[in-house]
Amino acid sequence: MVMELLNEFLNLTTVVFALSTAVCGILVLNSLFKDKLQELFDDKTFFIFFLLVTGYILFALGELTWYLTFKLLSEVPSPSMPDFYWVSGSLILVFAFGTLSTLYHHQNRDINKIGFTLGLGVVLVGLVIFYLTSIDLTQLAKTQGQVFIGFFYPIASSLLVVFSATILFYLHHLKHFRTSLILFFCANLGIFIGDLLYVSTTVVGNGGVLELISGLIYTLAYLASTFSFLIVLLKDHGLAEEDIIE
Repeated sequence: MVMELLNEFLNLTTVVFALSTAVCGILVLNSLFKDKLQELFDDKTFFIFFLLVTGYILFALGELTWYLTFKLLSEVPSPSMPDFYWVSGSLILVFAFGTLSTLYHHQNRDINKIGFTLGLGVVLVGLVIFYLTSIDLTQLAKTQGQVFIGFFYPIASSLLVVFSATILFYLHHLKHFRTSLILFFCANLGIFIGDLLYVSTTVVGNGGVLELISGLIYTLAYLASTFSFLIVLLKDHGLAEEDIIE
């Protein structure tokens, strides 16, 4: 009974903070990039923020529809509309952070850091695939949809970690945007860990404490993303391209 109440509370707080992330992102776009939609593909800062906000809006819609489905059916939803939002949001966020990573590497042209990023990506994705195959995911999943999301979410979020880790390489180049990018990295790391636990609890069927930990990590990840947008919003100046990369 206690576990069920805690799990329901964490599900609700995850939805709340996912929605707060989306709202704060929209406020950032409205406050700092007014009347610049026509410059979407010319202003790198606006383009990246636009993708980030779009990705988190889709994540929020996924969390909301998952929660409503869970409340109506009293069971964990099978792959459906929430996964459409999450998959779409994941692809957009991977593209956003991949674009940001490319900008950093292109500007600095540090072969060692580029090589380390590629190596980290190969190793992390490889470890994820090894883990998923070692738990016999394809055998334990009840549908092909579960097999897909079981592989997709951890692989996509591992790429988010790799791309956003580039931030840590170039902290000395960042100005006002530093804290927000670090928080985004922490959020992506949380989403990655949460995705691994999500697969273990939802697809494989290992619930209990792991399910609570997964919900808590997702909540903290969205909270970090919310604070990241808030920090940008509360700055006394607008963001210029040099705030992202010098």
